[in-house]
Amino acid sequence: MEFAQITLALLAVVVAVTAVCRRFGLSAPLILTAIGAVASFVPWMPDVHVEPHVVLLGFLPPLLYAAARSSSSACPSRRPPMK
Repeated sequence: MEFAQITLALLAVVVAVTAVCRRFGLSAPLILTAIGAVASFVPWMPDVHVEPHVVLLGFLPPLLYAAARSSSSACPSRRPPMK
């Protein structure tokens, strides 16, 4: 149950920070990284241990999908060859 509460709290923080970043034109990944770095030094922050398969199957596919949707759709064959 504790894992579910922490996951929901983190999800709420991500959604809130992303909304604020969109409103002010800031880079959401950069701000989220900064918040994560600061939160890692807070002494009362609980230690969260996540199994690698949870990250591989639960977090990575949505991130890759979002990155693919937001990437350029230009045809790579139209680019000049690299020398």
